[in-house]
Amino acid sequence: ILRSEFARLRSKFGEKENLPFQRAAAFRKAYLTDMFQELVDRGIAVHVTAINGGWMEIDTPEDYERAQYFHA
Repeated sequence: ILRSEFARLRSKFGEKENLPFQRAAAFRKAYLTDMFQELVDRGIAVHVTAINGGWMEIDTPEDYERAQYFHA
């Protein structure tokens, strides 16, 4: 569902990827949480899974380097 909805949105935004999307200033800068909100808004069930331990969001090469430091 996530892939097909992303493909639909990507096609919808096309070259207008600088337009706002959910809470993001631009579709191309949106976070996964923006996509999840889009799914919820469209009536698609989204569920959570609890995890034990830490996690890290990696959006940039700098985030990846930081993750390497903490999880080496």
